[in-house]
Amino acid sequence: IEHSCWVVFEDIFLCISMRQGLRDLLNVANRRARLETVNEEIETRVAGRTAELTSAHQQLEASEKRFSIAFETAAIGMAWVSPEGRWLKVNRAVCDLTGYTPDELFQKTFQDITHPDDLETDLDYVRKMLAGAIQSYQMEKRYFDSQGRTIWVFLSVSLVRDTHGLPVHFISQIQDVSLRKLAEIGRAS
Repeated sequence: IEHSCWVVFEDIFLCISMRQGLRDLLNVANRRARLETVNEEIETRVAGRTAELTSAHQQLEASEKRFSIAFETAAIGMAWVSPEGRWLKVNRAVCDLTGYTPDELFQKTFQDITHPDDLETDLDYVRKMLAGAIQSYQMEKRYFDSQGRTIWVFLSVSLVRDTHGLPVHFISQIQDVSLRKLAEIGRAS
């Protein structure tokens, strides 16, 4: 009988152990299934977000290309100028107007080609924009072209600031008004 009790006890213990083992296996299987479900959800979200970012990137590239084409082909001069006055980017119209190549302009400042009688007025506007007193300005002024000839222009300038409010560059629109100014000067004489 004693032996039979031990056998029954061992069988009961073995059944309990097997039952606990099966519960553990079932818990592991349930956790694995939940992890797989969560992993699939994450992969779906990542794929969706990747598609959104890819689309946004393509739209940004297309927008930048449209801007670049508009900048380069504008009928009037367009330029980016540093807060110190250095030419950063110029379109073909600026080069045609001044007679300088882009590389030649990049070695100069707007101060270098501005007529001395107009320079202080222009610099005063620049100081006011950098200080935040004005958002933009327009003025008629004179430049010297690459041959030293005087060119009258109508200049419109605005300032691009970064997210912290610091100046990045000026955007200048430069329109040749030499013929009109010469006619005005001729009429006044």
